Amino acid sequence: MAVGMITIIALLVIRIQAYSPFPALPAGIELPEGAEPAAITAGAGWFAVVVQDGGESLILLFDDDGTPLEQIPIENLPAD
Repeated sequence: MAVGMITIIALLVIRIQAYSPFPALPAGIELPEGAEPAAITAGAGWFAVVVQDGGESLILLFDDDGTPLEQIPIENLPAD
């Protein structure tokens, strides 16, 4: 019984270590000059970076290889 428990625990540990919940990101991306990253999220084949550029906030969409796809301004944010 002890051997069975050890085997189950070992298999769980091996399986959990192999799981990567976040997709691989490119080694580097180019943000607009002066933009500070605030958040990142990813999906299958794309990722997005929320940046603050002066008083403006933007969502920058990238392909999974780091190619820029779109810039979306975030409007009507409450003041800090």
